[in-house]
Amino acid sequence: MEPWVEEFAYVGVAIVLLASGFGLPIPEDLPLITGGYLAGTGRADPTIMVIVAFLSVMGGDGIVYALGRLYGFQLMRIRFVRMFLSKKRVERAEQLFHKHGGKTLFVARFLPGLRAATFFIAGTFRISYWKFLFFDGTAALISVPLIVLLAWFFADQIDQVRHWSRTAQFLLGMVVLSAVLCYFAVKLYRGYRRRRALESRK
Repeated sequence: MEPWVEEFAYVGVAIVLLASGFGLPIPEDLPLITGGYLAGTGRADPTIMVIVAFLSVMGGDGIVYALGRLYGFQLMRIRFVRMFLSKKRVERAEQLFHKHGGKTLFVARFLPGLRAATFFIAGTFRISYWKFLFFDGTAALISVPLIVLLAWFFADQIDQVRHWSRTAQFLLGMVVLSAVLCYFAVKLYRGYRRRRALESRK
């Protein structure tokens, strides 16, 4: 295989993932599956592809976070920006942050429709960069290798991989969401118990 073919595979996947990170209507799993497929058919190295995909995903997310931190809601005045960061999605992401704080960053990685808006709000609210990196990076360490390596291993069954990828992302999202809801349910219950205990002492 010519070296330029392999290099183009990495560059192509990186560019599409960066564009997807900006909120463009490109499903993130599509370039990830493509990267895995290229590795599975010998046109790229699977390890390098996972690294390139992970760094591209984090790069796209980081740029959106930085734009929110630098310009905040002023950026929403630009019509071009509103095409990809709709007011409705930004408001929804803002509500999630008020309710769940930094944990929203982890969950957002599995929610394509809210991903870019959530990272933008994180920057606007001046969430610590290291906190953003921890939650988003942890989620990406799960989703990115999973999808790329599935496509690499089952390159000859790419349609099936696409189906598994959507199912896996949905299930991961549901597990994460359930865990977050359980956490807050326990927290609310403990708060209720403490209030009852204080009232009984009066």
